[in-house]
Amino acid sequence: MVVLWICLWTLAAIGFFTSWKNDTIRWSTALAFFGGFGGLSVFLEETLAPYLSSQFIGRLPGVESVLHALIGVSASFGHYLAPFSLLMFALRYTNSSLLKNFSKTKVTLVAFLPVLLMYMLFPVYPEFRVNYVLLTLWAGPYILLSDIMLICSCLLENHKCLKTQKLLTCLIIVPTTFCALITNFVLRVFGIEQIWRYNTIIILLAFFAVFYFFINYDFLGIKMRFEKERLESAMRATTSGATTLNHSFKSELGKIHILAERIQRKAKQVNQIEINMDACLVSESADHMLKMAARIQNKLQEIVLDEQPHDLQSIIERTLASLSPFFEMKGIELRKNYSNPVKLLCDEVHLQEILSNVCKNAIEAMPYAGQLQIEIYNTKRDFVIAIKDDGCGIPKTNLDKVVEPFFTTKNRKTNYGLGLSYCYNVMQKHGGSLEIQSKLNQGTLVTLHFPKNSVLTSFDDAFPMEVLNENNQSAVSRG
Repeated sequence: MVVLWICLWTLAAIGFFTSWKNDTIRWSTALAFFGGFGGLSVFLEETLAPYLSSQFIGRLPGVESVLHALIGVSASFGHYLAPFSLLMFALRYTNSSLLKNFSKTKVTLVAFLPVLLMYMLFPVYPEFRVNYVLLTLWAGPYILLSDIMLICSCLLENHKCLKTQKLLTCLIIVPTTFCALITNFVLRVFGIEQIWRYNTIIILLAFFAVFYFFINYDFLGIKMRFEKERLESAMRATTSGATTLNHSFKSELGKIHILAERIQRKAKQVNQIEINMDACLVSESADHMLKMAARIQNKLQEIVLDEQPHDLQSIIERTLASLSPFFEMKGIELRKNYSNPVKLLCDEVHLQEILSNVCKNAIEAMPYAGQLQIEIYNTKRDFVIAIKDDGCGIPKTNLDKVVEPFFTTKNRKTNYGLGLSYCYNVMQKHGGSLEIQSKLNQGTLVTLHFPKNSVLTSFDDAFPMEVLNENNQSAVSRG
């Protein structure tokens, strides 16, 4: 049981320290935390209590009473609060209509009433005793309802990435909680007591599965959070470094300009043509370095948004019109799916620059006669602009790096690898996110996710385009 306790509290710690501000993650953390108390109570009762009894109980008055109280409280947390936390998590994770029609506080208080009743009817000290029939009558529906909600939410989800995340969540939570329902509650109603010990095996398997999903997928948003912290750290360091370098460049290059002009004057006086030409080259190089530093600084400086309601289709059309010569030159076909008008609260200039950056990348990645698709749609969580090309795609080794500052696979003389970093920064300022899916030689999908409240004009939900096959590689950078 100590394994169960440690595993669940480790998962709770990960959720607590990575995404505590997220309401859904808080309740998943509570589920793991209170579920771990079941293992803790068994450890206290079967391991720690016998040891202390043989060593200290007779010599330290009050230790036995405290120990029994800890056992009772821990067991009650595992039996009562874990099912309650599971239901609260499922309601929030699936965006249940209950939370839309009623306040979260009211729903939480009503759901907590059975827990309060159990504490009133069955004391936890000096010994934890509970009527498993009564416990199962409310804890059973809590667990079953939660599992059904999670499964239905996964089946009804249209957005491919969210569907994958929900599927992984179901694979971890549904089997684990259903087995706990059977072994911890239902079988005990019929007097079968010891089967619950096998839960340790199930929890251990789930524990390793969760870590695998953390590393390879966006499970409960945790991988997304890790990547966000890494990118934000890189952006802060790069911005600070670029500011310092820009200041140093201006100072030193100013000296180089003065010296180069002095050399040019002297060379003209003594009719040294070659020296004059060399001085001109030095001056031109200094100018180029100043322009490069200024461009880097402009891309990385703090972005201040001027958010106003704008016609999204108009922004997209203006962006495409500015790129029309490139489309015509390569014979690229445009496919657009946005018939209904949408008013989006955004910074028009920055959004147009994002769309331009993404479309330019798509154009460069596509061969002649390629196809570019642009679509807008709603999901249950956000509003999405999707841009998909059928170009060369991004290698798996580069996919996680494409939004990092200064990473580029293009000609480094004219590209500094700041385009997608800038896009990431702007989307973060909008309270949204940037997501990239790609498969080598099959194409790339870039989706811009805006908060629901950014949309000021409602429209019918559209089904997002099915872009890549099930083996998509993906990189996610959440804001």
